[in-house]
Amino acid sequence: VAAPAASAFTPEQDAELQRIVEDLRAELDYPGLVAGVWQEGNGSFTTAVGEGRLSPSRPLTVRDHFHVGSNTKTMTATLVLQLVERGRLHLQDSVSEFVRGVPFGRRITIRMLLNHTSGIADGPGNWANKKLQRDLQVNFRVPQLIRRALRDPRTGPPGGRWSYSNTNYWLLGEIVREVTHQRLRTLYERRVFDRIGLNETSFRPRRPVPEPAAHGYIGGPGGVPLDVTDMNWSWAWTAGGAASTLEDLRRWVPALATGRGLLDGRIQAKRLRTVSTGITEPFVIDYGLGIFDWKLPSGTFYGHDGEGPGYDSVAVYAPKAEVTIVALGNTSSSEDPIRPSPLDQLGIEGLVPPFAEVVAE
Repeated sequence: VAAPAASAFTPEQDAELQRIVEDLRAELDYPGLVAGVWQEGNGSFTTAVGEGRLSPSRPLTVRDHFHVGSNTKTMTATLVLQLVERGRLHLQDSVSEFVRGVPFGRRITIRMLLNHTSGIADGPGNWANKKLQRDLQVNFRVPQLIRRALRDPRTGPPGGRWSYSNTNYWLLGEIVREVTHQRLRTLYERRVFDRIGLNETSFRPRRPVPEPAAHGYIGGPGGVPLDVTDMNWSWAWTAGGAASTLEDLRRWVPALATGRGLLDGRIQAKRLRTVSTGITEPFVIDYGLGIFDWKLPSGTFYGHDGEGPGYDSVAVYAPKAEVTIVALGNTSSSEDPIRPSPLDQLGIEGLVPPFAEVVAE
């Protein structure tokens, strides 16, 4: 991905983009927020506002690392689709061919896991929430997380309505591991990160948030922010276990939306074949194979968002306008330590429509 051109946005546009970031930070009470917008052949804008660490105080910078939550799903889906491209998996393969004990597993396909139409309940669930609240270092085994989620009521029949579920992507992680017999960290590095030049992106990093780290915060007792930077993210795994930076996500999301350097055109077209999420306000949102399709007044954007304890992220790209928008915050905009869905309400995603409108002016 080529480096962005020198900024050609007008001073008025730069000022408006800065105001949008500062207003969103105040509205959602982020300690810090980094954001950027890039348009091929036109210009770029990046900014970091607020604190990267509250005590002792340190300003946030655009180089800081963040957990990116469910943006990890875009990377997991890429690994799966690469296996499809190579003929080692097929989108119509059933889950039961790879993972035992999944109810309706013969009817649930790889495609249904990827686009969240499997009907499998979301995880990790209240029991895991309570464990994390007592001990941020608790280590979860993924098979245990999956078994717990499979006990919960289904959201519908296989191939039915869209219902966002981390469990789908834990199962996909198990399937990739079963088919390749390789360490997942190695697969992410060789088949995803290295291909796009994501030198500051990591899956299940050895340090929970690599340095320089944006410290993540959730609401603590008495309203005092609780630093969760060193939390064990084992529960997130292939649904949300990656960490990255503003610049790396800028490189990542155009490749995700176009397939360049990752997938051939045939498989990329399958990735972008969407189902309705049922979300129409404040704009229509559909879902492909590990990717959102956001239909905004200024154009269609592809990408994903993510939220976990202490961290928010969004990364989208509009192929027609060649506009990339990325934002990262160091708190989760919901009070729950782990939200059931990243789309219950607009959080950091609310930055995308006004950013897109300013660039389109």
